[in-house]
Amino acid sequence: MRTKISSFFPALLLLLILTACGGGSDSAPVGSTAGTTSYATTGITGGIAVDPYIVKATFFEDVNGNGRWDEGEQISTFSDEQGRFSFTTPVPAGRTIIMLDRGYHQGLPFAGQLMRRVEEGDSGNVVVTPMTTLAALGFSDNELASVLTVLNTYRTDYDLNADPMSAASGISAGAAADDPAIAALRANLYLGAVLEVFALDRGNEELSAAGLRDLLNWTPLVDLMNGLRTGVAADTFNYINLPKGYTALPPVTMREVVEAMPAILSWWKNEIVRRVIADKGATLASWEFIDQLNEVQKELTLKYYVRNNQHNKAVLAAIADEVLPSIPASHVALTKNGTVGTIEQLRQEFLVGQRLVVGNGSRLRFLGNGSDNQGTTELTYRNSLGQSATVSGRWWLEENILILKESDSDHFCLRMELQSDWNSHLALRIVDQVRTDYGSTSFIGRLLAESGQFRVAES
Repeated sequence: MRTKISSFFPALLLLLILTACGGGSDSAPVGSTAGTTSYATTGITGGIAVDPYIVKATFFEDVNGNGRWDEGEQISTFSDEQGRFSFTTPVPAGRTIIMLDRGYHQGLPFAGQLMRRVEEGDSGNVVVTPMTTLAALGFSDNELASVLTVLNTYRTDYDLNADPMSAASGISAGAAADDPAIAALRANLYLGAVLEVFALDRGNEELSAAGLRDLLNWTPLVDLMNGLRTGVAADTFNYINLPKGYTALPPVTMREVVEAMPAILSWWKNEIVRRVIADKGATLASWEFIDQLNEVQKELTLKYYVRNNQHNKAVLAAIADEVLPSIPASHVALTKNGTVGTIEQLRQEFLVGQRLVVGNGSRLRFLGNGSDNQGTTELTYRNSLGQSATVSGRWWLEENILILKESDSDHFCLRMELQSDWNSHLALRIVDQVRTDYGSTSFIGRLLAESGQFRVAES
């Protein structure tokens, strides 16, 4: 099978992805429904984005069926902490809702794309998952079962209408090995990784059944299935032990196990990309994935355990006795060396010290100043005379937002939301440009010009 991933990233690359600009708030983007389009008075009113729950994602109603958002097609609200989003006007049967803003799962950018076809009888909120995405693309129940055979054996009892996370809190030690809820969680985690790899491998290629079928036999994805069989299973609880002598502690549940998985899957993708860049091939065997699981899964899972049970007196007592980890202030992730760290540490790692290629050979470098979340940045490029020139600016991070300025005293800035943070590149979505007349010799103006995505006014 041909796959592009071995040659997709020739160098570190900064991608500036321009989408609809707003003020960076959590309010819904404007999707006008004016015109001749008519809507049925019945249908779905919203949905739940799950892989696990995806936050700050939006979906659009694909009225004309072309798979792309067009002016006049309504856009949902941003999804909340439980993945819930809503539409102003009901979406009727026969239409497909498709992810527009990708959002975040467990604090990490979700780079794939989700969708769901609205069927007769659907109403209220529907679940939108990686599995509903493949179904919307035309995968039959039998084909889905075949795709997931290595992961779950051949089974056709997947309920695409059920929220796979809803049962997770009720699954703990003693669960049946063939529990259909565990199988569904495993399936959606795996297919979510497939959708993210598709976006990584195929760039701007439109998501399609043919493209996914071309990718599904890729050896690292098959190996990933074997790894997930170990990492998300009934016997996983045997390896995540709570401290002895604290009998009032609530059990670890599959919710915590699943919430830890985006960090591990993000490491998996990053490690494959790192090997590609180092000319070591796009390979990562299942035993390597399992080794990493053995190193970090218990620590990650227990951090989500204390986070989810932070008001439980027994948990607080165990934390005070230092036999459980302290409650993390934010989501946790794996750093470049594979150890557990915070999301903030991870984001800084992907900035400070990196020398990124922008456009046609220009270099962008982020420098720290002793702080965890700010510093200076330099852009080196060739001017109109073919000579090397450098412009400098300032950068800092505020949660998921990278802010660039000409200087500390400059009132104008470029605010960009981190969409992905692979070792190979940064993908950033502009959420607030403030102005459009940056001079072509200024830091931001030159950066926008070099990225090839923007029109820059001459100073």
